[in-house]
Amino acid sequence: MQDKIIRKKRLGLGKNSNRKKARNRYWVFGYHPVKAALLNPNRVFHRLILTQNAANKLQKDMGTLDHLKPEIRSSKFIADLLGSDATHQGFALEVEPLPEYGLSSLDLSDV
Repeated sequence: MQDKIIRKKRLGLGKNSNRKKARNRYWVFGYHPVKAALLNPNRVFHRLILTQNAANKLQKDMGTLDHLKPEIRSSKFIADLLGSDATHQGFALEVEPLPEYGLSSLDLSDV
């Protein structure tokens, strides 16, 4: 499984947009990467964009999607958002990076 990401800068942010806020966000897309990100309690996400078929599949696998507030859009909309080379399968999730931890954060007392 390839976990593909598209940086927010590819979305053509305008001069008046909040670049600093958007700089740390990126898109995860495809069924398995999006599902894994949604199931990760450490993952912060901002937008979930699905085709109707993708929403049906995710609802079948995860139950109700109401708390996720997905945007139901066309496949073309998602392709235009991510780029035509993105194999999105109808799933796109805008996320923040996971926290980074250094070696100093490891508990090595039992080693």
